[in-house]
Amino acid sequence: MSQSRTRPFLSAVTMVVVSTLVACGGDDPAGLGVVGTGPMSAMVDGVQWTATVAFATNTGGIVGVGGSGATGEGIGFAFQGSTTGTYSIGTGNVHSANYTFGSNSWVAGNTVGSGSIVVTTLDATRVAGTFSFEAVSATGGTPATRSITQGAFDVTF
Repeated sequence: MSQSRTRPFLSAVTMVVVSTLVACGGDDPAGLGVVGTGPMSAMVDGVQWTATVAFATNTGGIVGVGGSGATGEGIGFAFQGSTTGTYSIGTGNVHSANYTFGSNSWVAGNTVGSGSIVVTTLDATRVAGTFSFEAVSATGGTPATRSITQGAFDVTF
């Protein structure tokens, strides 16, 4: 898949990952069989966030990770890769992330925002690492940007 065709696909994957998980309230999203068993947490604008349920999927070289918190907030990201390392989010990169709360969504991807996903473990059954990103409102929500820092995940497929 070319990079120009991958960018919209990864952005869509990230939005679906978080939206589906939040809507399902922790059930198996869309019957994918990918509800994870590991922790996921971050700081959202300086406030601690912890996923009550997290999941990951690895299909066709695209890894998606998402989590939903107790009050409905969701964080998700997707990257194209099959190895450990750092995946940059932002202009010119295919990797993306988002934060949702209610009907509002903030995104970081190929044309807006910035950040990184640092993958320390990636094998057939598990993905783990850290993440941070600065996201821009995609829905006109307030505030205009969200800062997601100190993110950590360790989720099974």
